[in-house]
Amino acid sequence: RRGWSATPAAAASFVDHFDFRVGDGSLVVSGATALSRTLPRPLDLSGLREAQIAVKGTFNTAKLALTLTDSAGTSHSLTMSEPGAEDGWRLFRALPGSVPPAFKLAEIAGYAFTALDSGQRYAFDFLKVDLPLRTAITQPERAAAWSPTPTTATLALDDDNRIWGALSLKVTGATALTYALPTPLNLQR
Repeated sequence: RRGWSATPAAAASFVDHFDFRVGDGSLVVSGATALSRTLPRPLDLSGLREAQIAVKGTFNTAKLALTLTDSAGTSHSLTMSEPGAEDGWRLFRALPGSVPPAFKLAEIAGYAFTALDSGQRYAFDFLKVDLPLRTAITQPERAAAWSPTPTTATLALDDDNRIWGALSLKVTGATALTYALPTPLNLQR
């Protein structure tokens, strides 16, 4: 429950059905119209594609809403849909939609579930976000792995223009550059 707060403050919230073996539990709230969480440090959601929420409870005609708040205190509500249910859990899907230009997705300081009915009890099981996995697949310092076209082009390591703390490769006189991966990679995502 660390970092969580319910609106109004008199609403009850607790962790239910905790499994100490795997660390699973549901956050339950009753008597609340909103449930929010302040993060200990900003979270980078700049590549957010969607969020998924599993919750048990009855909602008004306006379904569950998920709102993100950035480090400047600006809020943005995500577009919600309910694609289905599984084992009694209602599954909600949240899409970022049209994010305002000034909104800082790279500095999310908190989030809130709103549109709750204070006369109902809700159990939140998970909130998952779909973010791109950013992994470097090339290594500039592996000179033998690079093949320029034409072969007369020059390749040199560039320590002055680092990207994400790594060396970069300076290419002069090439129309194409090929990199031979040391092993095949699965790039489905």
